[in-house]
Amino acid sequence: MQKELNRIVAAMGYGVDFGISVVHLESGETWGINADTAFPMCSVVKLPVLCEAARQSTLNAFSLDDRWELSDTDKNRGTGILRFFTAGLAPTVRDLLTLMIVISDNTAADMLFRKLGVETVDAYMKELGLTNTHIVSNIRSIWNEIFGTHEQPANHTQEKGTYTGKVVSTELGDTNITTAADMTKLLGLVFNGAVGNQSACQEILNILLQQQKNDRLPCRLPGVKIAHKTGTFFGDESLRHDVGIIYVTETCHVAIAVFTKIQEVQSALVPKPAFTRDVSQLGIDPE
Repeated sequence: MQKELNRIVAAMGYGVDFGISVVHLESGETWGINADTAFPMCSVVKLPVLCEAARQSTLNAFSLDDRWELSDTDKNRGTGILRFFTAGLAPTVRDLLTLMIVISDNTAADMLFRKLGVETVDAYMKELGLTNTHIVSNIRSIWNEIFGTHEQPANHTQEKGTYTGKVVSTELGDTNITTAADMTKLLGLVFNGAVGNQSACQEILNILLQQQKNDRLPCRLPGVKIAHKTGTFFGDESLRHDVGIIYVTETCHVAIAVFTKIQEVQSALVPKPAFTRDVSQLGIDPE
């Protein structure tokens, strides 16, 4: 496995930074490349949000069947469909979690962040032992950093599609950051029923299994169940991530986290999604 990982990375050439962690969940055997290197999370941050919501539901802070009302001020830029809906709609918490994961709905994510608390999500990750994961902002704050607000000028040049700012930074406090090793650790805790309780972990996995963005880890594994969450940012430095659990057989499960930071000018010809697909294929035979 390690030799194959090294070969795949070497074949990608220059202009791409990688963070990879692979864990065979039944045996605990691990492989990786730059597994402890920090990367901006992008929408992978929604996995910790999902975990914290599941945990709070086990403490009776709310029920996943409770309904939270959408307001116009909740509506957010970027991916998702809730921003197109009429204010007053009241989806269940489970609906919000599902939208946040399966189509990466940013409005759903920030409705959850507002109820849960950014600091609370971060603290729970620390409690679980994810010492290299730092969650400091909701989704709206990330968009405001890129496009600006009335009070703050944009860090984005629309005509050129360029961006200079904190979203692609790995400096502590600039944006949400994590490592591949932390994400496979979190996935392992979910798999083993250690986030909230076993029922909460099953809810988490059921939602992750409904993921609709399947151009990365699942792409070369037709028919194989994968519970996963992607993260993406396009700019001068682009980020393309995917983290999840591959259900190889009933008795073999593999947690994989692949983080990539791509220098677009240097690597225009790199087949970017193919890299994550190649790594996912290794999960089928973790020997």
